[in-house]
Amino acid sequence: MPNRMLRDWTDSERMNSLSVHAERFFVRLIMKADDYGCFYADQRILKANLFPMLLDTVREADLLRWMAECQKAGLIVLYENSGKKYLQISDFNQRLRAKKSKYPLPTDDSHVSDIRPLEVEEKLEVEVEVEKKSNAPNGFYEKENEKLFSIDHCSEVAMKDTTWVMNSKATVEKIELFKTSLRGQGIDEKSLKDFKKHFFFWSEKQNSNGKEHSGGYGNGSKKSFQPTGTGGY
Repeated sequence: MPNRMLRDWTDSERMNSLSVHAERFFVRLIMKADDYGCFYADQRILKANLFPMLLDTVREADLLRWMAECQKAGLIVLYENSGKKYLQISDFNQRLRAKKSKYPLPTDDSHVSDIRPLEVEEKLEVEVEVEKKSNAPNGFYEKENEKLFSIDHCSEVAMKDTTWVMNSKATVEKIELFKTSLRGQGIDEKSLKDFKKHFFFWSEKQNSNGKEHSGGYGNGSKKSFQPTGTGGY
């Protein structure tokens, strides 16, 4: 296995845009990529190579999500060659030992479009259904042909969805307050999709109420994004 150099990226805008899990994925990807920064982009191969000790924990949907985060941050490029999916780490800048890449290199017409959020959600729903059939986890119920989970189980699964957590600005404290609110209404179970959607609207209402009490949004200033220079992460 080749030695890899990790740069100090603690002040990198691109790296800090990643979730903790996506950053872990990226570090492991650096360890496995060839000297040209190339590797397979098939989530099944990524799972087997990057997380060989966590096969029962890491979902293929998780890998799609983390890969989408890295792509959005401009850290990797996704492309296809002869019907197979590959990726290349941008600005890899590692010392070359090999004269030729182990994998096909990207070309101008080989780049693929962004990973769609819907693709990730569909993958996650399929994997939840498979888990339901194979493991019959505690807290799972079926009612009128709708997949229902206990709200505790829903919260555990939802908090593993880093994209949803970022979009909904969910925190452990907010989730606990939300579950308390549900139980106060006599609701102990929900579908995962309904749990996420209900939390989003509940959180928006809480934020709106808070702004009314505090007198509005404040000065509304936003931190502007400054692109990083080339070279490095």
